[in-house]
Amino acid sequence: MAEPSDTMTVRLPAHIKKRLAGQCDVQEWQVAEIEAGLREADAGEFCTPEQVEAVIGKWIRGAD
Repeated sequence: MAEPSDTMTVRLPAHIKKRLAGQCDVQEWQVAEIEAGLREADAGEFCTPEQVEAVIGKWIRGAD
């Protein structure tokens, strides 16, 4: 007797399938950026406090 499966197949309309595929592309890009950031952190590549202040200051001033 076959083991029960935890998977199932669902047929989706083409427009839903297309939107899901696009979302997966976005998530893959985000995961790649996060992994790159973690590699930089593991290598000890961090911003200085001055660099952080410059970036935050740019966004705060830009909101005025």
